[in-house]
Amino acid sequence: MQPEQKEKLMNAGIQIEDTLERCMGNEELVDRLLCKFFREPVFEEYLESVRAGDRDRFYKLAHTLKGTCGNLGMKAMADIFAKQVTLYREDRYEEALSYCGAAEEAYRRARQAAWEIFRWHQSGFSES
Repeated sequence: MQPEQKEKLMNAGIQIEDTLERCMGNEELVDRLLCKFFREPVFEEYLESVRAGDRDRFYKLAHTLKGTCGNLGMKAMADIFAKQVTLYREDRYEEALSYCGAAEEAYRRARQAAWEIFRWHQSGFSES
């Protein structure tokens, strides 16, 4: 991976050096893991839980996303979900919801940068 590609991922909130270290330097594995994350419906399910007002589902999905994003080096998103989980546990659900816009923006930025670097569209991955 070229330095400018790493910088682009870092600017999008993906701590790529940490992710590569976790994957023992295997860029192909990082590629597959990020592609799998962005293909899975968990983020859409999270947004749907917000729209539906399903507090328990919101908590479970925010908690799942916190861990997954943390493990994949997506610190910006992991931090947002960690804040939401904490607020939910403090019975501050409405305040937790106020971070949904930031979560959507962080997700969009990370997904776009990863899409451009890893070229998933060459393997049939849909950008939308």
